[in-house]
Amino acid sequence: MNIRVRKVACGLFHSVALCEGGSCYGFGQNPQIGAPKDVKYSTIPRLIEGGDLNDEDEIEFISCGSRHTLVATKHIYIDFPVIFT
Repeated sequence: MNIRVRKVACGLFHSVALCEGGSCYGFGQNPQIGAPKDVKYSTIPRLIEGGDLNDEDEIEFISCGSRHTLVATKHIYIDFPVIFT
């Protein structure tokens, strides 16, 4: 697999890569990477999906804080915050 990365953003325990074509991959601690709840930590980049994203949405901007990730398209933004229990 050969995917070009356009931008990387880093948080406290996670990182996100924005790739050409608008796909976005996250790795590190969940829930900051938007992974399923049973995934606590991922060392392998996982495609960020979910929320209001659909297959036609091209992510244009990413940003990470210490405990959250923000992805934005032309039309929407989705924030993946830490859920404290």
